Amino acid sequence: MSDLDTSPGAGRRLSAFISHHSSQVAVARRLKGLLRERGIDGWLAPDDIAAGTAFDQAILDQIARSDAIVLLFCAQSDQSRHVKRELMLGEDGDKVILPVRLEDVSAQGLAYWLKDYQWIDWFAGEEQAVERIVAAMTGAPAKAARAAPVLAAALAPLQRPHRVAPCSRGWARLRWRLWSRAASGGWAVPERAVAILMPPSRTTPSNPASGRASAKS
Repeated sequence: MSDLDTSPGAGRRLSAFISHHSSQVAVARRLKGLLRERGIDGWLAPDDIAAGTAFDQAILDQIARSDAIVLLFCAQSDQSRHVKRELMLGEDGDKVILPVRLEDVSAQGLAYWLKDYQWIDWFAGEEQAVERIVAAMTGAPAKAARAAPVLAAALAPLQRPHRVAPCSRGWARLRWRLWSRAASGGWAVPERAVAILMPPSRTTPSNPASGRASAKS
């Protein structure tokens, strides 16, 4: 777990208010844990509301203290009055709004409020989604996909200088499997890996006639 202070002010960690429908509380808790590992505190109801505290007041106070509203969007939250109120309060407080799609559905009930925001797709990969949330809150560039170093390490023993075309069928099958897996899994393929995976270009003599003449001489 990282205790790095990622906030602009010394001694204070960034805080994200996780707005969600009750049917997605497991995802909200998962997101809270992933953010905590990256130095950002997540807050969600009802987990973080102290006993004896008024529910509505606790939400009002936390939205005012938070640096961003992370909206976990799904078909249920799109129709939730509570989620809509939290989104409106976040906008009134000039908070960063980060809509995270849990499902590939279009906004209807919240379409007016989410029209101008850039979406983050959780279903495309939770690690990538979390990195984008962290980047939006800290202003730091999002980290490359973690699969990239793994792919680069797998390819390292297979590298050949000057992109010499391998002649074995076994290498061709391995290269195709690695390339297909990288493409389907959304890996960020390093440039050196691309040079290995891409089929080598075939070159021909610029003057075939001169080549034949030299061969005869």
